[in-house]
Amino acid sequence: MSEALWQELPEAHRDAMTRAGEETSRHLCAVMGEQTAQARSTLEDGGMTFTALTAAQQQRWQDAVASVRADWAADMEARGRPGRAALEEMEAALDRARDETPEAAR
Repeated sequence: MSEALWQELPEAHRDAMTRAGEETSRHLCAVMGEQTAQARSTLEDGGMTFTALTAAQQQRWQDAVASVRADWAADMEARGRPGRAALEEMEAALDRARDETPEAAR
């Protein structure tokens, strides 16, 4: 939906749609978390071993994808979209989620 059309909606409708979107996101995250746990358990039962990345491996991965993120943000900015702001918000959300995730679940 375009921003212009969104602004034409009555405030009560925008509020209801925003709440519904947030509830849907929370529900989807919960379901995906359950399905991920089930899939992991099935794979482990089948003999697969999961290995956590070390801090150095995680950093190498971040370094490898940094240019992809920067290119995406620049492309969005070139289209008049807030790519850098979106990327910063996503990275902040990932940091918060990482901080809230118990070490054993990573």
